[in-house]
Amino acid sequence: MWFPCCLALCLVFMVGCGQNAAPVALHAASATTPQAPATPVGWTIEPTPAPQPTPTQRPGPLPPLSPDAQTAVAIATATGARPYKDSTGAWATESPARMPPTVAPLRPPPTPTPLPPVQCQFDGRTFSVAAPVAPPVSHAATPGLATLASGEVLPGVVVELSLSATSFVAGAVIRPEIRVHNATMAPVTVSSRLSVNGVGAQFTGEPRSFPVVFPHSRPYVPPPAVPAGETWSLPSLVQLPFSPQRDAQFEAQADVSAGGQFVRVQADVPLQLTAPTAAEELQLDMRADHQQWCLRATDAQGGTPSGRLFMALQARGSLDQTYLDPRPDQAESPQAIWAGSWLMSDSRWETESVAFSAWVGGEQYVTAHVDTGIPPQP
Repeated sequence: MWFPCCLALCLVFMVGCGQNAAPVALHAASATTPQAPATPVGWTIEPTPAPQPTPTQRPGPLPPLSPDAQTAVAIATATGARPYKDSTGAWATESPARMPPTVAPLRPPPTPTPLPPVQCQFDGRTFSVAAPVAPPVSHAATPGLATLASGEVLPGVVVELSLSATSFVAGAVIRPEIRVHNATMAPVTVSSRLSVNGVGAQFTGEPRSFPVVFPHSRPYVPPPAVPAGETWSLPSLVQLPFSPQRDAQFEAQADVSAGGQFVRVQADVPLQLTAPTAAEELQLDMRADHQQWCLRATDAQGGTPSGRLFMALQARGSLDQTYLDPRPDQAESPQAIWAGSWLMSDSRWETESVAFSAWVGGEQYVTAHVDTGIPPQP
C-alpha cells in the first residue's frame, strides 16, 4: 500500500518513466530448484493460563430521589417534554417538545477518476501499463499448495498451514497460507505469526531482505474473522534466510478464538534451502525522474521471470517518506514492471531530491535489492 506516511493503495502498479531518466541495474539472485514433497504435521497446542475468577461486589441501594427530581420525572413522563424551573421557581416545560435531529442521507463515495496509462522504456522498447484496478477481496485457497500442518484446534474449527513445497532457493520470498474451516455457528478470529529459525518474517537483519511490511507504515488492522460455515485462506509473505541450509525450521503460530474459547497452536516444519544458481538470478533496472519512476525485473537471460513476483518500494525525500507495501493478494504484473507517478503525491516530490530503495522477490528467485536516487530539480 502506498503511504506518503499514509498514501492510498492505488500506486501499486502504475507505470511510467521519463525519457531522460538514468538507468540503474543490479544483479541479485530464477529457480529450477527441485521441490521436496511436503508431509503434514499436527498442531501443537500451547498451554494458556486459566483465567482466575474475580470477586464480584453487589451494588448497594440507590439513594432516594430528591423532591425536585421526583417532580421533574413526573412532568417528563406526563408531557414528554423536558421540565425546568423558570425565574420565579415555578415548573415549566420546553415548548414545543424537542424533536429528534434529522440526519442527511449518506452520499455514495465519489468514483475515482482512472489515471491514463504511462510509458516506460527499457532496451529500446516502450511498455504501457494502465493504472491498477483493485481486485475484489477473495479468500479462496491457492490451488496446488501442499498441506504442511492440519488439525481441529477447537470444536468445529480446523486450521491448516499450506505451502507450495518444503525446498526453496535460499533468499526466496515464500507465500504460505493459513486456511480456516469454520463449521461452528459463530465467527472465528485468527491471527498468525510466521518465522524461520526463530527470526520474524520482516526482521531478518539483512539490508537486502524483502520488507514484508514497513514499520509504522499502516494503521492497526484487527485480525480477520471467518464467518460461520465458511472456509477462508489467509496468505502471508515470508523472507527466507540467504544462506543455504538443510535443516531450516519454518515456524507457524496461530491464535484462534471462537465462541468464547481461545487456543494458541504452533507447527514446526523443516525446510531445505539450496544454494542459488545462475538461473536463479534477477536483474533490477530502475529509472526515475521528477515525474515518475519505473522498475523492471528480468531473469539471467534478460527475459520475463516466471512465477509470481512481489515488489516493495521506499522513497525518501527531505521531509516525507512514501511506502509501497507488498500485499500477498495483490494483482500480478505480467511484464514484471512496476511504476508510479509523483502526480499522486506531494508537489515537493517533483523538485526535491529523492532516494529510492526497491526489492523484488518470489518463491523461485533470490530477493533482489536496489538503492538509487535523483538529484534536486534546479
